Amino acid sequence: MELLTYAPVASLKGFPGNALPGEWLLEALVLAAFAHQVRKDEAFAKEARRFVLEGVYQGSGELVSGLKERLFAARPELADLAVADLPLEGVERRRILVWDLERKEVVGDREAQVFEGALSLGLPEALARLAPAARSFAESLADHEMERLKGTPLEPFYQKLRARMKGDSFPLRLGDYAEDHFRTWLLPFYRIKEVAEVLRKRLGLNPWPRRLYAWKEVSLGWVFLESGR
Repeated sequence: MELLTYAPVASLKGFPGNALPGEWLLEALVLAAFAHQVRKDEAFAKEARRFVLEGVYQGSGELVSGLKERLFAARPELADLAVADLPLEGVERRRILVWDLERKEVVGDREAQVFEGALSLGLPEALARLAPAARSFAESLADHEMERLKGTPLEPFYQKLRARMKGDSFPLRLGDYAEDHFRTWLLPFYRIKEVAEVLRKRLGLNPWPRRLYAWKEVSLGWVFLESGR
């Protein structure tokens, strides 16, 4: 299997040992599995929503950990999996832009290491089977961001990205692509007013990223996994 970057993958802290962390791939695929489970399993969706509304958690980290625990209870084949780190070549340091989705404008910049290219990788079978879930989640995330970036220089990028998602390979989002990308765990609930209200009161947030990172007119972190040729 090959990983092809459609947009640069960024790390604000740098890539330790010039490697793409395997845990990034694992996290992206597990997140896709969670969104799929919420969408397809009504009982699981109710349990996850109940935890968001009533659960004992002190911050976003504990909230995400609780949602993962419930996913692994429902899908035990996804627990205790690992993906090896992938060695990188050609890592560069760049100033990346910070886009505010509410204001539809650049509000600053950050320094980061970025990578572009192709990598060979192997995935456990349980993760490789998540291709449909990964595609569906990536489409939802791209649509959400594109809607909020209409009329900006980033809109054409999302139009091309959505067209690319219709191919045989499946998309993922990796690395540091938003200031608060933990919120993507909450995207399955963003239309539920009671959930949004609880999140605002308890954690002071809305259930989607507010600020994204970009390089020139490209939103960061989009990659595609496809069978090796």
